[in-house]
Amino acid sequence: MSCPFRLQLITSEEASDDNLVERARIVLSQVPSGSVSIHVRRRTHEQREVTRLVERMASVCANKGAFLVVNRLVDVAVEFDAGLHAGKPSRGIEDVIDRARSAQLAWISTSAHTDDEVRIARALGVSAAMVSPIFATRSGAHLSGSGDPSLKVPRGLSAVASAVEISGDDLPCVALGGIDRERARDCFEQGARAVATMSQWLEVPIGKFIDEWTPLLLQV
Repeated sequence: MSCPFRLQLITSEEASDDNLVERARIVLSQVPSGSVSIHVRRRTHEQREVTRLVERMASVCANKGAFLVVNRLVDVAVEFDAGLHAGKPSRGIEDVIDRARSAQLAWISTSAHTDDEVRIARALGVSAAMVSPIFATRSGAHLSGSGDPSLKVPRGLSAVASAVEISGDDLPCVALGGIDRERARDCFEQGARAVATMSQWLEVPIGKFIDEWTPLLLQV
């Protein structure tokens, strides 16, 4: 299965909508077409607020030919013809995936914090497994006051290699967690089809971010 991006930019909870949209617009206007995806993740916001951001990002992505993904909200993903990140395999995720498939969404990914969750993703037949956390990250379950902080313990590059071995050619693996350009290169060498970042594209000066990542995104 192919992956419609090489780098996925995930929105943070703290950044403003205006900042996110403007940075996405600048990045997508400079990087190779089809190399970058935007993933709208707003788990601490009301759905109407998330919908407004998705609407704005959908316009930016459409203008630049970029792939848009919505975190967990099937109805919003359907409304804007986006992909869906269904989250961590848990009770009820099969129903979420069934709803997404019934709506003919083109992309469904799940989180994979363990090798067993990669196996589950493959069994579910989803589009990709987001394998994390590969390196140390400042984001975590503690920020939202829920979840298991142990899920943010870095797993290292071996987690990428193991996930790729388990998934084979059927399931693209996307590496997430503390990814910068050099670490991205290491993840690709381990077989990751794509990488994702939440902080890099928001904290590094935007021109520097584009200059650093473009050569890597040009590689197929």
